[in-house]
Amino acid sequence: MTVEIHIAVATPIHQTFTYLHEEVLSAGVRVLVPFGSQPKTLGVVVDAPVAKSDRAGKSFKLKTIKEVLDQDPVYSPVLLKLGTWMSTYYMHPLGEVLRTMLPASSQKSTKTTFELTDAGSRAPEDEDIRPG
Repeated sequence: MTVEIHIAVATPIHQTFTYLHEEVLSAGVRVLVPFGSQPKTLGVVVDAPVAKSDRAGKSFKLKTIKEVLDQDPVYSPVLLKLGTWMSTYYMHPLGEVLRTMLPASSQKSTKTTFELTDAGSRAPEDEDIRPG
């Protein structure tokens, strides 16, 4: 069963977006969704699933959620309500408000570094690795 889920995407746009997922997700769960040219953008489930009949007459193709980051909601109903109020009061997009409400440690990203070893620095001089 595929359900439609409202997501607040962490972008400077003042609206939520509807995505498809194979199971119901609780409000407050973080997800990664395709958005524009970005293959994975952070979003937060903000609403209960939408029945397909609510979109009757609208002809557009919905994208699917790429990855669910949390098993349990990170945002409680109280935090979601506070975030919604802050978004309205300060006229700032809900997705960006919700992103800033979490500690910085929850937004860690991985960084890949490469180091040239002694064997690697001698490699251009080795004849056995030259293309033939």
